[in-house]
Amino acid sequence: MRLLSAAELLDIWDAGRTASPCRCSLLLLSAFLPEEREILANMPLGGLNARLLQLRTQLFGPTLNCLASCPACNAPIETAFGIEGLLNHATEPISEENFIHSFTHDDCTIDFRLPTAVDLLAIVDKSGIKAERELVERLIDKSVRNGESIPLHDLPEEALEALERQITEMDPLAHIELNLTCPDCGSDWLEVLHVIDFLWLEIGNLAKRILFEIARLASAFGWSEREILALTPERRRSYLELLEL
Repeated sequence: MRLLSAAELLDIWDAGRTASPCRCSLLLLSAFLPEEREILANMPLGGLNARLLQLRTQLFGPTLNCLASCPACNAPIETAFGIEGLLNHATEPISEENFIHSFTHDDCTIDFRLPTAVDLLAIVDKSGIKAERELVERLIDKSVRNGESIPLHDLPEEALEALERQITEMDPLAHIELNLTCPDCGSDWLEVLHVIDFLWLEIGNLAKRILFEIARLASAFGWSEREILALTPERRRSYLELLEL
């Protein structure tokens, strides 16, 4: 992964402030992994999350410090997870390609592929059952029952639920759940980790810190934003320390 300048990071943050989480993922990874720009949108979502976790390690370190609320007693919970452990959660090596897979449930055989960023972007303006239905339609290549092709709406609900479980098993990093326990009441639950939401919040905090440095230095020395961002982070901090003397 390439290193980005402070100016590039601010540009990405500006571009993604009103974008969907999926679009933010592609903005970030396309900048840090330009050599993969053409394949990112069409790789399985677990591959995107793996790269986001690797990027998070590079930017902020290998440990996620998470805050949550206990669903039973509403107590605030703080816990830490190692990113390497999350990456090892994948049952198989993460592929960049998205192949057609075949799955059989009772008398139904379904040919399908794993969901990608392109699929999520296609339903970004939809919600609820309509979004779920369209996503399934995009993922299923062919469905057969007792040797005859059948439309999606004729597939039994149990077969679709089994397909969802199969997709989760095949691409576990696409949907990461953390096992949490409340130290106050002892309740256990699963908390979904939305990697891009977590990382984007940290990117935003970093961007705001850079903007604060720009504002301080511009006010003190009359420099432009471009001149300040041309300084190394170390040089900016040195000037800020001088202002505290």
